[in-house]
Formats: sequence, C-alpha cells, structure tokens
Amino acid sequence: MKTLVTRLFGFIVFTLVIYVLFIIVAGSMFPLYLRKNLMHPLGIYGHLHSRMADVKVKGEVDILFLGSSHAYRGFDTRIFADYGYSTFNLGSSGQTPLQTSLLLKRYVQRLNPGLVVYEVYPETFTSDGVESSLDLLSNEKIKWDTFLMVLKVNHIKTYNTFIYALFRQLTHADSDFKEDVIIKKDTYISGGGFVERKVEHFKHHKHSSENWDLNNQQLEAFEEVVSYLHEKKIDFLLVQAPITKALYQSRLNNVHINDYFKSHGNYLNFNEPNLPLNDSLHFYDADHLNQDGVVIFNRKFIELLKVKKIPEI
Repeated sequence: MKTLVTRLFGFIVFTLVIYVLFIIVAGSMFPLYLRKNLMHPLGIYGHLHSRMADVKVKGEVDILFLGSSHAYRGFDTRIFADYGYSTFNLGSSGQTPLQTSLLLKRYVQRLNPGLVVYEVYPETFTSDGVESSLDLLSNEKIKWDTFLMVLKVNHIKTYNTFIYALFRQLTHADSDFKEDVIIKKDTYISGGGFVERKVEHFKHHKHSSENWDLNNQQLEAFEEVVSYLHEKKIDFLLVQAPITKALYQSRLNNVHINDYFKSHGNYLNFNEPNLPLNDSLHFYDADHLNQDGVVIFNRKFIELLKVKKIPEI
C-alpha cells in the first residue's frame, strides 16, 4: 500500500512538472490561435503596465480612484490637478472586486489617500473576473496575494497565465519592456494613471431590456473591500460613472442596484443626476465617455467635492 501511494504521488508530481513545462513552451513558442487558454496581454490594452510602474514611485495623494475602465478612462487626473487635488488612478480593464481588493491592499498604504473613489459599474459585478485577472497577471508583479486571487477566479486561463507570467517574472523576461505611450486610439497620461481616448462620437442605438445579474462571488469580494476600508478608517465614495441613457434605461433593476450600493456606503450614481450628456456627442461607445464627456463629468464631480456633499478629504 505504501509503495502504491508513493508511486501515485510521484506520478502526480511528474504530471504537474510536465504540465508546467508545456505551458512555458506553449507560451513562448505557440501562436495565439493555438493557445486559447493561455493569454499574456503584456502592454496590449489599458496601459496597466505603465500604471503599475507609476504607482510604485507615487507619493501620497488626496484621492485614489479604483474600478474598471470607467475609472481609468473616466477620471482625468489632470482636471483634478487643475482644481488642486493630487490623485492617482488604479483602474484596470474589466476590474472586478477581486482585483480591486488586491490593488487596494497592495498600494493604499503607499498612497495614503484622503478619499478612495471606488467606481462600481454593475456589469463588472456580473463578470467571472477572468479578463481583469489576466491583465493583472501580465502587467503587475506576482506575489502571494496574486496566487490567492487566481484560486478565487478558478479558471483554466487564469491558472495557465499565472504559470507563464511567473516564469517570465523569475527569468526577468520582461524587465526591459517599455509600454508605448500611445496604443491605437489611447494615450497614457504619465504619473496619474489616466488614459485619454481620441475623441470619437457614438452612434445611438437601442438595447434589449434585461437585469444586471450580479455574481455572488463578486458581491462577497466587494463587501470585503468595503469592510477593509472601514477597518482602516479610510473615507470612501462609491460611484457609478455615466453610461449612455439608452443603455442605463434598458436595465430593469437599477433601483435594486442603487439600493444595494447605498446600503454599503456613500454612493453617487451619475446616471441619475441631470448631467448635460448626450449619447451621441459625449460617448465613444455605449458605456464609455469621450474626452468631452469626461470634462463635463469630472467638473460636476469636483463641484460636489467643493461643496462638501461627499466625504471631506
């Protein structure tokens, strides 16, 4: 019996070693279409690589932004600087609460913000978190908390990318990589984390009516983030950034979503106030503001800061 257990253990270890070696070879040599369950989006979109480099040398700030692309495309740190606020934007593409938790806990002490603005787009709460986990694995240093995030996401793409990204980190394969400031229509604003999109205008269209179907795992992770902020006595504000009226009005459970976020902290939904935003003029797609829209949104947000209708910083 002891010999059988020993052989079984040896076989498992051998299989794991072979699997790891296969992932490394596949990631290094196979074209993308042959490795659909292994992605490594290093510097491909969202400028997370540049943002992670900047945050490591950033000092204390008045405001820290967290959330999805609505955060890093929606809060222009230059506009806030014009009004006297030092800020940093730690948003990332498709960022779900699982990734928010990791980034917040990793960098909040360094940045020591007076206020955390947590952008809470309901769509990200419906996600499995795979897209954002791949982005983080490929563009940020892997540590123990990264491994814990991978276990929670629990997806073959995330496991494979974790193995390959860890190999690249250990071999310093990406140590000389420098991300382009301009990638297609996006320009990274150095030092602040904001990404400016080339001004485009969205063609209005209708959306089918449906609910935001929130993922229980993401809700649990969100509530852990809120508890952490309370525990550390950090003021925070939950914000739903503007999306097109057509998209917002097509969602049937907005009242329930609003009630949920209101029950967890100070909350502003910028789809409810009467902002002078036009679906065609101020968005480049159904849920992202163009730069003209960003200016209107940010000035309104800062106006609320100035009159102290949200937590003081």
